[in-house]
Amino acid sequence: MFSPILEYGFPGCRIDRVSELEGGVSARAVVVDLVLAGSTFRRVVVRRPRRGTAEATRGALRAEFALLGWCRRVGVPAPQPYFVDERRGAIVLEYIEGEVELSFSGLESRISQMAEQLARLHQFPVGSELSFLESRSTSAERDIHESPLALDASLNEAELRSRLRRLWPWPQHNPEVLLHGDYWPGNLLWREGKLVAVLDWEEPAVGDPLADLAIARLDVLWAFGEAAMQRLTECYRAVSRIEWSQLPHWDLWAALRPMSRLARWAPAYATPHLSRPDVTELSMRQGHRRFVEQALANLR
Repeated sequence: MFSPILEYGFPGCRIDRVSELEGGVSARAVVVDLVLAGSTFRRVVVRRPRRGTAEATRGALRAEFALLGWCRRVGVPAPQPYFVDERRGAIVLEYIEGEVELSFSGLESRISQMAEQLARLHQFPVGSELSFLESRSTSAERDIHESPLALDASLNEAELRSRLRRLWPWPQHNPEVLLHGDYWPGNLLWREGKLVAVLDWEEPAVGDPLADLAIARLDVLWAFGEAAMQRLTECYRAVSRIEWSQLPHWDLWAALRPMSRLARWAPAYATPHLSRPDVTELSMRQGHRRFVEQALANLR
């Protein structure tokens, strides 16, 4: 199944071993051990994104390849993209040794590194090379105004949307930066206590850095609690130079993302990939409620 894809970029290669990567929702990913021409060994990741149409898939592949190339050039610790096979709907990436880490051991250091890496990502100026990325303001407006047919009553979606529509658009005081779009502990790789890679660049955009921070804050709250969320925020603030008044607005926008999805998201925490069965749909709903309440209380 993967031989034609890999032969496309590594002519004459031989597949030694294939193993499935856990955690993929919007893409299927496998790790492949290859023997290349000349008997050299290489381990790669083959990702096949799931999009609605073949053209949408090809567009996503081209965008990911270009974005990851840019990340490598400016020093963002992202996987090196080797090549794209548009016909078969796949991208082949560097395999980076490391583990997703959601334990409480060494948490303080990991939260600090997580915040510092996000701040570094947001320091790079955005130029014409990233012109293919959507503006976060554009997607946020769509998120706020385009309601699904069925609203999530358990998370008070109707009330949240009503408040967001009254608030939108809020001013942006910070320069446009590259946004990862899904910066959470499950997309970070660690090795010997060091953050070595940021993975899954499937939802990038250009916009206010507070949008990325808001997403990270909610996920850290779910995984590690309010104290860890506050530490993430404080560490990020200590190493960045941005205006903060709109953070509660972006927190409320980030609170839209889980609507009608928690029943699908929660079981992932119990898998061997994350090993956190204590994070449940119920605990995520409770955390979401606290997150929204705090954001509303902090609105200016």
